[in-house]
Parts: sequence; C-alpha cells; structure tokens
Amino acid sequence: MLSYMTKINEQVKWLYTSDEYLAKFPDLFQEDTPWKLTKIIPVLDRWAGELDSEQKEVNVLDVGGGAGLILKGVSSYLEDRYSLSVRKQALDLSPGMLEQQQKNNPDLVRVLNEDIAHTSLADKSVDLTLIIDVLEHVPEPAIALQELKRISNYIVFKVPLEDNLLTRVTNLFNQGQTNQHLAMDLGHVNHYNAKTLRNQIQEHCGILHHLSYTNVFQYEIRRRARKKTGGGRQWLVNQFCSGLHHISPAWAARMHTDFAMLLVRSD
Repeated sequence: MLSYMTKINEQVKWLYTSDEYLAKFPDLFQEDTPWKLTKIIPVLDRWAGELDSEQKEVNVLDVGGGAGLILKGVSSYLEDRYSLSVRKQALDLSPGMLEQQQKNNPDLVRVLNEDIAHTSLADKSVDLTLIIDVLEHVPEPAIALQELKRISNYIVFKVPLEDNLLTRVTNLFNQGQTNQHLAMDLGHVNHYNAKTLRNQIQEHCGILHHLSYTNVFQYEIRRRARKKTGGGRQWLVNQFCSGLHHISPAWAARMHTDFAMLLVRSD
C-alpha cells in the first residue's frame, strides 16, 4: 500500500511540475469561475468582518490558482466592497500556470514556484490565503495545512467531498477504478467527507469559523441545460441531490459529491 501511494503521489506532483496538468486541461475550468466566486464572496464577507477597521491593505495569497481568475475576482471585490488595497501573491508547482496567473494579474507582487508544504514565506505574512480546489491534490495534506497555519492569518478553502455514498458504491462495483481515475487523471489523492475534512483542518491548521455546502448539483443541472446535455442517470442524481440540499445540505453531500466552503483562522 505504501509503495502504491508513493507512486500515486509522485505521479500527481509530476502532473504539475511538468505542466502535464495544464496540457490536459488548457482551459483550467475557467467557465466555472463566476459560479465559484458566488460561493467564495459570502465567505470573504465573513472574513472582512474579522478585520481591524483601520486596516487598509491586505496580503492575499492564491495557492494553485490556475489561470488566476479567482484571485482577480476576489481582489476586485475586496477593493470595491471594502476599499482594501490588495497585495496579490501567487504560489504554484506549475510554471505554466504561474504564467497564466501573471497574464491575468499583472499587478502580482510575488510569484512563487513552490510547494505549499514548504514555502519561503515568513510567519503570518499573509492576511488571507485562497486554497480553492487544491487540498484534494496535495500528497501530504497535514504538512501543507501546518504550513498554511504558519504563514497565514486566515484561509478560505473550497474542497470536493468525494467520499460519499455514490462514490463508495461505484468503487465497490468497479474495483476502485473511480478513485484511481480521480488520482491518476485529475490528481485527486485525498477524498474527503465533511467530517474528515473538518477534523484534519482543525487538527493541523486552525479554528473553523465557517463551513457551508455549494449545491453544485444545481449548477450542474443548469450547465447541462445550457449545453443541451440534460437527461440520463446523472441528471436524475443531480435533481435528487439538489432537492435534498434544500432540506439538508449535509445529507446531500453524503449522497453525492458536493463542495465544502470553509473559513479558518490559524491559531
């Protein structure tokens, strides 16, 4: 088991350092950015409420931010809504993705081609770290979370909850091929549910101030409708889980993959 996980972890790291991930997904899922921002902004509002009223400048670090559109949107919102001057920083294992970041954020003050588990940043030098759809890719999440705790005051996470009933049943019938696909093709080496994610973050990173669910099922229904690819089993599953989300977001996430949004204060 150890040798298998070592192989997986090495494969995942190679995906980014070699820019193979960028070659496989050249658009970097940019079409999802507006929807992601609608889920991130309420968390930003909670974070802004924790700031000193006299603070006018903030250091924001985007970890594994792909094309940098999330960082761009977050910075614009903080500047427009809260009149904050944002010092943008980006960190990524992929040189190619950092180039994309710089194209979309020419005002970056720092660009780091580093591993989030081992950075050159000073203690508590970052007011807010964005780690959006990244933690599932990190081979040593506990070490990375400890590093986030060291360098950050607050962290916003968005994490897929891939340890759910449907995924478990599918893995049972296809002998683990679903998880193998998530790891080898998408680089997802950590499969969380809300409990394991919350426990890991609280053990290694800090105090959980907020946790919510995104109802990605509704987004998928609308996206498939726009592309005229609705119908079928997946459509039915999304319809069911979207309805269940309005009754119990936590139960919907236990049934099928949703995303968790978290705000954490490093202690």
